[in-house]
Amino acid sequence: MRDRIRDIIMQTCAKLGVHIVKGVLARDHIHMFLAIQPKLSLSDAMQRIKGRSSRRIQVEFPELRKRY
Repeated sequence: MRDRIRDIIMQTCAKLGVHIVKGVLARDHIHMFLAIQPKLSLSDAMQRIKGRSSRRIQVEFPELRKRY
């Protein structure tokens, strides 16, 4: 499951043109150091990354929806 979550976040960032400089996937949260294009604000980038990845993760892993 962790590998799939990592892939989903990497795909989402790639679609947005966001480069993950460094990232750590912990048990219940994620830390990421990102390189974001100036045309995209930090808040917009995070909103899109969190929203898209959350939706895809919940569709693929419905058991997580009950916990979070």
